[in-house]
Amino acid sequence: MPLSNTNKPNLQDEQKLDGDENRKKRKLSEGISPPNHKRARENIDESQMTDSQRRANFSAISSPSNGLNKHVSPLANNKPGATKKLVIKNFREKPRLPENFQQQTWEKLKESVEAIQRSTSIRWSLEELYQAVENMCSHKMSAQLYDQLKEVCDKHVRCNVEQFKTENVGFEQFLKNVDGCWQAHCRQMIMIRSIFLFLDRTYVLQTSSVMSIWDMGLELFRTHVMFHPLVQKRTVDGILQLIKRERTGEAVDRQLIKSLLRMLSDLQMYVDAFEHSFLDATESLYAAEGQQLMQERDVPEYLAYVDKRLHEEMERLLHYLDMSTKKPLVSCVEKQLLEKHLTQILQKGLDQLLTENRIKDLTLMYQLFSRVKDGLKEMCTAFATYIKVPVLLVARLLVVTWEDRMIQHGMNSLLISFYILSIEEGELKRTLQSLACGKARVLLKNPKGKDVENGDKFLFNGGFKHKLCRIKINQIQMKETPEENTTTTERVFQDRQYQVDAAIVRIMKTRKTLTHNLLISELYNQLKFPVKPADLKKRIESLIDRDYMERDKENQNQYHYVA
Repeated sequence: MPLSNTNKPNLQDEQKLDGDENRKKRKLSEGISPPNHKRARENIDESQMTDSQRRANFSAISSPSNGLNKHVSPLANNKPGATKKLVIKNFREKPRLPENFQQQTWEKLKESVEAIQRSTSIRWSLEELYQAVENMCSHKMSAQLYDQLKEVCDKHVRCNVEQFKTENVGFEQFLKNVDGCWQAHCRQMIMIRSIFLFLDRTYVLQTSSVMSIWDMGLELFRTHVMFHPLVQKRTVDGILQLIKRERTGEAVDRQLIKSLLRMLSDLQMYVDAFEHSFLDATESLYAAEGQQLMQERDVPEYLAYVDKRLHEEMERLLHYLDMSTKKPLVSCVEKQLLEKHLTQILQKGLDQLLTENRIKDLTLMYQLFSRVKDGLKEMCTAFATYIKVPVLLVARLLVVTWEDRMIQHGMNSLLISFYILSIEEGELKRTLQSLACGKARVLLKNPKGKDVENGDKFLFNGGFKHKLCRIKINQIQMKETPEENTTTTERVFQDRQYQVDAAIVRIMKTRKTLTHNLLISELYNQLKFPVKPADLKKRIESLIDRDYMERDKENQNQYHYVA
């Protein structure tokens, strides 16, 4: 009996089962569990979503509903605005410098310094060289770098002195060569210092035993060039020779003298190397001139010559001499041309000047004699001898004369009488005002009043009494007219203009560049006497004309100091 087919699957069912089993295996191999067919379709759909859509769907899921655990980032629990710590760890090993760093960097710097000294082009930019110096200093190579730089500069300066040891050039050319060498040295040291500025502002400032790079350059030039006996002697003798020529009326290169004297001043050699020799030469010159001219010229001519010489020396002070030389220089000229010849001048010419009423020459004599010790005292003694009656006894002469004769004198008669005695009208008025209008009224004035006029008459006061036998009458100071006040102010400023010029030069040398208003303000702070802005402007223009300073090319209200 054939078997029943009820329990036997048919072929279609077997193929269907085989197909299902294959699909299950394939899905399992793709990581999809059989129960999650729907989730698989969702994953397929999600793969086709954009990032923004996917983020929106994920944010809507609060907890897994399909049995899968959601991966949470460690930063997901951080609250908004919470501080995040950033930890920086040290290098495991300290960075190492390249091999031969110090030697290679120094060779680069040395080559650049030598190029500056030879006035040739530099291969590297200044920024690169500055950075190289900073790198060496940052790695504790400052001391050795300073010594190496000094050695290179020392070698160069030593070579420069060789050109001055030959004597086959004239003194003027020799001076120009010295000045050219000095100017080149200064330019080179300025350039070198700009490269090694980091070294100068760190190691040098922190080490008191070493000089700044600029001072080191000055010291090398002083030691190897100007301290050389031949170079120093020929330089100083040449400068003195030029000044001697100028004093005899020749035109000389003042700018060259000025530059060389400033060099000596910068090297702190001005006083010892130059000033003593200069003052000795000045004393010898004017001692001989005083003896000779006193014999050859009359007094007015000699006084005019002395005044001219004093003004010339003041001009030299303004143009190239250091202002520290002013006092000994002026004193030397006054001593040799005036102080040694006071008696001879008075005996030879005072009587003539008084007799001929040479007011201008007498004024000059008074001004010059007031500059030297006992000058005015000698002049007063000689004047009293000339008029036969000391000036202090003029009032007594009037009293005695009027007491004996008891006559009235008009102002005009007194003027004539005192003109014979060479008494100036203003002085006479002050004397009469003191005698007739002061506390002790020895004279009576008609009409009464505090001022003395030309029509006033005077009478001896017979009723005058005093408890003392000898009394002192103070001279009343008469008020100056506006014109007299202006004249006096201008004369005083004329005498003080040298102080103003010196103050301007001193300020500009320190500040280098200043506007007009700042310069005027500085001058008012330094000057101890009143002065008008217009007068200060004149002195500034004078110094510009003499090349002590210059106006800025773009801003006419700004000045620059000319070194």
